[in-house]
Amino acid sequence: MHGLSLATICTDDPLDDAERMAQRLGETLSGRLMYVGGSSRCSQARALPVAYREALIALDVARELNRTG
Repeated sequence: MHGLSLATICTDDPLDDAERMAQRLGETLSGRLMYVGGSSRCSQARALPVAYREALIALDVARELNRTG
Protein backbone atom coordinates (compact mmCIF):
# COMPACT_ATOMS: atom_id res chain seq x y z
CA MET A 1 0.00 0.00 0.00
CA HIS A 2 3.00 2.31 -0.22
CA GLY A 3 1.98 5.44 -2.09
CA LEU A 4 -1.64 4.40 -2.50
CA SER A 5 -4.06 7.30 -2.91
CA LEU A 6 -7.80 7.10 -2.68
CA ALA A 7 -10.15 9.87 -3.80
CA THR A 8 -13.81 9.77 -2.89
CA ILE A 9 -16.72 11.97 -3.79
CA CYS A 10 -19.27 12.15 -1.03
CA THR A 11 -22.91 13.05 -1.23
CA ASP A 12 -24.20 16.37 0.04
CA ASP A 13 -24.83 14.81 3.44
CA PRO A 14 -23.78 16.68 6.57
CA LEU A 15 -20.06 16.89 7.26
CA ASP A 16 -20.56 14.49 10.17
CA ASP A 17 -21.25 11.72 7.65
CA ALA A 18 -17.99 12.40 5.78
CA GLU A 19 -16.08 12.43 9.06
CA ARG A 20 -17.66 9.10 10.07
CA MET A 21 -16.74 7.63 6.70
CA ALA A 22 -13.11 8.77 7.13
CA GLN A 23 -13.06 7.29 10.63
CA ARG A 24 -14.43 3.93 9.40
CA LEU A 25 -11.83 3.91 6.64
CA GLY A 26 -9.14 4.54 9.24
CA GLU A 27 -10.43 1.69 11.39
CA THR A 28 -10.50 -0.62 8.38
CA LEU A 29 -6.90 0.24 7.58
CA SER A 30 -5.82 0.29 11.22
CA GLY A 31 -2.13 -0.13 11.78
CA ARG A 32 -1.29 1.50 8.48
CA LEU A 33 -0.14 5.07 8.08
CA MET A 34 -3.03 7.06 6.68
CA TYR A 35 -3.47 10.74 5.96
CA VAL A 36 -6.81 12.30 5.07
CA GLY A 37 -7.31 15.56 3.19
CA GLY A 38 -10.73 17.11 2.65
CA SER A 39 -12.13 20.08 0.79
CA SER A 40 -14.95 22.52 1.12
CA ARG A 41 -18.33 21.58 -0.30
CA CYS A 42 -18.62 21.47 -4.03
CA SER A 43 -22.12 22.18 -5.32
CA GLN A 44 -21.39 21.87 -9.04
CA ALA A 45 -19.43 19.34 -11.04
CA ARG A 46 -17.33 22.04 -12.68
CA ALA A 47 -15.99 22.98 -9.22
CA LEU A 48 -14.60 19.46 -8.60
CA PRO A 49 -11.05 20.35 -9.76
CA VAL A 50 -10.87 23.15 -7.19
CA ALA A 51 -12.20 20.87 -4.44
CA TYR A 52 -9.66 18.21 -5.44
CA ARG A 53 -6.80 20.71 -5.21
CA GLU A 54 -8.06 21.83 -1.78
CA ALA A 55 -8.04 18.22 -0.60
CA LEU A 56 -4.49 17.73 -1.91
CA ILE A 57 -3.33 20.83 -0.03
CA ALA A 58 -4.99 19.56 3.16
CA LEU A 59 -3.31 16.19 2.61
CA ASP A 60 0.09 17.83 2.20
CA VAL A 61 -0.42 19.77 5.44
CA ALA A 62 -1.43 16.60 7.30
CA ARG A 63 1.70 14.83 6.05
CA GLU A 64 3.91 17.82 6.91
CA LEU A 65 2.50 17.92 10.46
CA ASN A 66 2.54 14.10 10.66
CA ARG A 67 -1.15 14.07 11.60
CA THR A 68 -2.53 10.63 10.78
CA GLY A 69 -6.03 9.27 11.06
